[in-house]
Amino acid sequence: MKLKITSPNKEKVNWNRTMRMTVFGMGVAGPLLTGWYPLLHRMTLPFRQSYTEVAPALARNVNIRSEWYTMETLSGPMNRAREVGAKVLFDTVFFQAPYLTCYFFVTGFLEGRTPAAVFKKTKDNFHASWFYGTMLWAPAQTLNFMFVPVMFQPLVVHSVDVVWKASLSVLYHYRDYGPAFALTSKHASLDRTSAEVIVASQPSSSELAQPPSEMQGMMEELEELRREVKGHRAMLVELDALRREVRDHRETIAQFHHATRRVTRSFDRLTRGDKSPRAPGGR
Repeated sequence: MKLKITSPNKEKVNWNRTMRMTVFGMGVAGPLLTGWYPLLHRMTLPFRQSYTEVAPALARNVNIRSEWYTMETLSGPMNRAREVGAKVLFDTVFFQAPYLTCYFFVTGFLEGRTPAAVFKKTKDNFHASWFYGTMLWAPAQTLNFMFVPVMFQPLVVHSVDVVWKASLSVLYHYRDYGPAFALTSKHASLDRTSAEVIVASQPSSSELAQPPSEMQGMMEELEELRREVKGHRAMLVELDALRREVRDHRETIAQFHHATRRVTRSFDRLTRGDKSPRAPGGR
């Protein structure tokens, strides 16, 4: 069954990506894995050996010599299970998380991304990758530590890592270019097709340059209406000016009437003549 999750505009093998993975595998992953598993084997030494005291120290200030203790190699399925469980735990906690972060950072810089883009890519993909990686590597490393000698354990890890990287590629391509991406691309294609149909249905510039007689008549009528509207606007401006003049005349007439009333009252007082004596200090 075809997944149909190929990244867009991809017509051939991405050799640049292949080269980046080769550089990471040979320059980073190979040395790290080759050094990590012997170190992990030495870290879990207490799960394989025990020491029994055979002679007590004569005094506290006397250095304890190795011959006063005897070493015993632990065997049995329970001791072996404890050792393997410790190795799987240490590998998952102390190696997988830093190694996965190193993978995202190194490949991001090899792709030419900025530090901010590399950090965002790591933040977006780290937790899901670690979760899926734990589901794969925990059982794989259990079998590896249980049955494979230490010197061949990195080779087994590299072999499983091929499947793991392919799974990650399929997972993220499905997330980025899966059905949702296909649906979005289909909608974009439909939008482009609709735009092309609309453009094709529009008249060309030559057709617009030579309008038919009916359209020419309508354009003449619109031009005549525009001139009439312009004339009406001029009349409205004149009417507004007349309205302001009338308002000014009304104000002038009102002031004249007010002055006339004052003059009339003063004249009346003068013609009647108030001859009554005024008291001293009175008004």
